[in-house]
Amino acid sequence: MNDFLRARFGYYARRNLRRDAGVIYGLFTKPNVYFRMPKVASGTIAGAVSNDTTILPHAYHPTRIQGLLKLKARSFRFTFVRHPFTRFASAYKWLTERKEGGELNSFDLRQLEVIQRFSDINAFCRALPELLVEDEVQMIHFYPQSLFVYSGEEPLVDFVGKYESLEEDCRRLNDQHSYSLQIAFGPNNKNSRKSGLQEPVESLSRLGLTDSGVDSLESFYNNDFRLFNY
Repeated sequence: MNDFLRARFGYYARRNLRRDAGVIYGLFTKPNVYFRMPKVASGTIAGAVSNDTTILPHAYHPTRIQGLLKLKARSFRFTFVRHPFTRFASAYKWLTERKEGGELNSFDLRQLEVIQRFSDINAFCRALPELLVEDEVQMIHFYPQSLFVYSGEEPLVDFVGKYESLEEDCRRLNDQHSYSLQIAFGPNNKNSRKSGLQEPVESLSRLGLTDSGVDSLESFYNNDFRLFNY
């Protein structure tokens, strides 16, 4: 099967079609909406949401997510975010330090190809603003989180929890919005060692990021720091 046919009729194309059909059905029939923010324990959270919740996949471009959240303005919409530095470090390591047996999907491979254009992590960080403008590849794990769930200064979700205080914010979600989300970390969960969270700048230093590289990231994720109070 050539690339043209594979892209349109192969396994991933069929899977994406089923995913999109599920999203459309959910938007018309379910009262709650959860957006799976990339690299924010989204698999764990998606597995715990109630059946009356539409899950917006993180494979969608931010402008598409914004449009869907606006469409569901009368629904209860929520997401979780993460410190921009540790989220970046997690995404970068996921793509560049694969463990034996690990497999990258098509989105991951395209992002890895972009990263490999640069001499090191610092050069990649400096190029992020330009990559976002060009957007020839959807850098889903590196987009500012606010780009998905804010339209300018207007929030498009009704509740934002944080990865760093996930269990506490799940209780707050229930107290404030009567939405029950039971998160349990166990030995078979990718987030089972979340209690050992690294200090944000340390997580970048371990990857070889210099002070100027950290400054580049801080500037790039400025809105995330400001809007999510990090």
